[in-house]
Amino acid sequence: MEHCSYPLDRLDDDDASLVLFLGPDAHGVPLEVIGLELADGDLLVIHAMLLRERFREEYARVMRWQER
Repeated sequence: MEHCSYPLDRLDDDDASLVLFLGPDAHGVPLEVIGLELADGDLLVIHAMLLRERFREEYARVMRWQER
């Protein structure tokens, strides 16, 4: 998460407090991590796994942005 330069603020319009982090791990494996932004500003990670097809397009956009 700390190396993700472009977190996505929302997953859907219903819950503005979810933040999506997409990027490779230290071995280059694509990951998706979802955090819940708490009222005090902290972030609680509630989901982490290998990248699913659902986020492939967003992952490609994030990776292109990081290449800049």
